[in-house]
Amino acid sequence: MKKKIALVIEGIKFEIPAEALRSTDYWGKPIPTKVYGNGPIAGSLVKQYVKAKYPKVVCNVKSSSFAGGNSLDVHVSYPNGSEVESEIFSDISRFANAFEYGRYNGWDETYEYYDNAGMKSEKGTEIEAGVKYVHVDNKPAFGTPGDVVRMLRGMMAGEYVWGPISLEKAIEKVKSYKVSDKNIEKALPYLKLA
Repeated sequence: MKKKIALVIEGIKFEIPAEALRSTDYWGKPIPTKVYGNGPIAGSLVKQYVKAKYPKVVCNVKSSSFAGGNSLDVHVSYPNGSEVESEIFSDISRFANAFEYGRYNGWDETYEYYDNAGMKSEKGTEIEAGVKYVHVDNKPAFGTPGDVVRMLRGMMAGEYVWGPISLEKAIEKVKSYKVSDKNIEKALPYLKLA
C-alpha cells in the first residue's frame, strides 16, 4: 500500500501520494519541501475538490504527456449530462487552472510563464504548478454515462444527420462509437427521468 499525505487547501482535506513531495531540486540540491502538481497529481486534487465541494457534480480528468510538456483535461457535468451552473464551473476552472504554469502566446510564438501559478496549503506547503496546458469543459467526457445520455437524446430528437431514430437504433449507434455497455446501462435511467 502506497503512503499518502494529507493537505488542507481552502478548508478541504486532500490526500496525495507521499512521493509527490519534493525536497531537492533537479540537480539534487536541498529546497524547502513542496508538492509538484504535475498532471496526475493536479487531476487527483481537482477530482477531490469537486467531490468535496460539489458532491452532485461528476468530474472526469485525464492527464497526458507529450514531447515538450503535458496537459490536463477536466470535464464536469451533472450525472444526466447537463452542464453545471456558471458559478460552479468558474470555481472549478479557477482551481484547476492554478496548476497551469503558463500559456502559449501565438502572436510571438512563445510560451509565457505565470508569476503566480500554483497554490499553498493552509500550513504553507507550496504546491507548484506542473501542467503546461489545462482545459476545463462544462460537459461530460466522451463515452461517459452523461455523454451517452446527451448522444441518445440528440439522436432520438433528430439532431444528427440521419434524422430522428428510435432508442434501440440510437443505442446501436452509440455502441458503434466504442462506448461500453456498462456506460450505456448507467445512462438509460436518466432518459426515463426526462
